[in-house]
Amino acid sequence: MYIPLWQRSHVFTQGINFIEYHKVLITILVVIAVIALGAVWHPSGERQILTSDEPLTRLDDPQYAKEYEARAQLIKAQLEKLRSDVQADRAYVVAYKYSSALLANTMELKISKTFEVGLTGSTPQLRDFQDFPRMKWLYLKREELSIGGFVPIRFPRCLGMELYDAQGTPIGYLGIDYLQETSSLRGDERELLQQTAALIEAGLMQPIEYLNSMVQR
Repeated sequence: MYIPLWQRSHVFTQGINFIEYHKVLITILVVIAVIALGAVWHPSGERQILTSDEPLTRLDDPQYAKEYEARAQLIKAQLEKLRSDVQADRAYVVAYKYSSALLANTMELKISKTFEVGLTGSTPQLRDFQDFPRMKWLYLKREELSIGGFVPIRFPRCLGMELYDAQGTPIGYLGIDYLQETSSLRGDERELLQQTAALIEAGLMQPIEYLNSMVQR
């Protein structure tokens, strides 16, 4: 059926006006379509690399699985010594590893392993933090420090620091808690915390022979 030229021109003009009016929406839809196509046609091998868990410390590396118990015992021994030295109610370590995030083809640091020691009869506090994202964990730690930080009149009191590998990548977190009003501060908590952090960093990253020689010193 023949459409008069003036009608075709009118329809064309309406189409142009529609595109101009909705160009932002159309641009967003095009971008989403391109991303979706990219995810569909992404090579499967590379996608597996991006979404599979990666070990960050020797605790999660399968080739060092036989050493796990020795490393765990070293970490707990250092935690117990720190807790006793600073007279804290609890001392703990969480270790990170790279895991797939909510967004496709992205990785983020999450809590992989937890170790804690406390007073006899105390209830473990870290059981529910398995696979907890590092950034959310650090947010909770900052909240603890700001609400009940190292101020003598407030309880609980807490102190902590992140652990790093030789390249400066965060590999875990070391912390101590004072939960009772009868707890007292010695004044050297930060120094002892830093000393213990160095030992636990070695426990997470160094060969088992190095750890054995360190314990025997």
